[in-house]
Amino acid sequence: MLEKQNRIFGLDLARSIAIIFVVIAHGLDIFISPILQESNIGGEVERIFNYPLGFIGVEIFFILSGFLIGNIIIREIVENGSVGSLVNFYIRRWFRTLPLYYLVVIALIIYPTREGFSWANLYFFQNHSSKDLAFNPVSWSLSVEEWFYLTIPLIMLCFFKIKKVNRQKAFLIICFSIIVASLFGRIASVVLFNPTFDFGTRKQIFFRLDSITVGVILAGIKFYYRDIYNYLIAKRKVVFMVALTGLLLCELWFVANSSEALDASFFSRTFFFNLISLFCAALVLSLETVRLNTLRILVKPITFISVISYGLYLLHFHVYLIFKDAFKLNNIATGTAVFLLATAFTIVIAYFIYRYYELPMMKLRDKFNLLKRESKQNEIKKVS
Repeated sequence: MLEKQNRIFGLDLARSIAIIFVVIAHGLDIFISPILQESNIGGEVERIFNYPLGFIGVEIFFILSGFLIGNIIIREIVENGSVGSLVNFYIRRWFRTLPLYYLVVIALIIYPTREGFSWANLYFFQNHSSKDLAFNPVSWSLSVEEWFYLTIPLIMLCFFKIKKVNRQKAFLIICFSIIVASLFGRIASVVLFNPTFDFGTRKQIFFRLDSITVGVILAGIKFYYRDIYNYLIAKRKVVFMVALTGLLLCELWFVANSSEALDASFFSRTFFFNLISLFCAALVLSLETVRLNTLRILVKPITFISVISYGLYLLHFHVYLIFKDAFKLNNIATGTAVFLLATAFTIVIAYFIYRYYELPMMKLRDKFNLLKRESKQNEIKKVS
């Protein structure tokens, strides 16, 4: 049984594309690239296919997260502006993300697939040490998201509590300030410390908050500037072509630049992230209202993949490592077969975890809804 109420197919499609990109990227990296290393093309495959796919997939996740969370932030924090709304926001977010994350952490402590456990993995600070992140490499993006959830809504609420300002303008000012701060943080880091492209820049928490913020701004345009949003939706085919062209250009950038070149490039470590965020935002916008009227058979599998995508994201990398150790990968055919088998196994596990662990946790969080409690208490007072 899957949760189907209030689902937006276009966003499910975007989420499915994101997780498929990430899964393929890691699958190629773990099962195929090692075999190709013998022919000296493994590194080229990784540079041209593996890394760009995973990169774009995670960036789509950031925009989706910002867009969905942005709608909640606007309604409950910006427009409502109560402490109860903020607490309720935290409860709903953390009941959705933390239970499965910590379940996976416990599983990895018991059966580690990588480096040893670090306490930083418990409070999402593992991005600041490559050794800490090695324990659960895919968790870097969750660290960015969790710190965004913790800090940005709180900053917004404090701002609106302290000053009586135009909420619409203040919301946009705060969002653009976050983007500028992240960009200048990357620029300062590159100038002063010359970090690497991937770990030193891409995976650093406070350098990447702008990516999620772009999704939040997209939600703000939908809420506050509906005419503009509707116009963009009406032109969604053009927006989609812009997104597709932009993402293809990003792919070509990876093709043209080796990892060493990316590490030395000022543009790659600074403005490149802003560009890809804009293209991913255009993709999400163009897909939001998509309907598969002629290919209805694809709706259920796409929705299914989207629903279990969180479990897929957290589990697939470690399942792949286990399968890689369990099977001897002699050639491309064997590597592909084991990749598909491991993916199927991960999908099954992710479904059962969603059905019997994530769903109960999401139902449990409704019992802690402070806004519903306040509403009921007010109704009781009115009756009495």
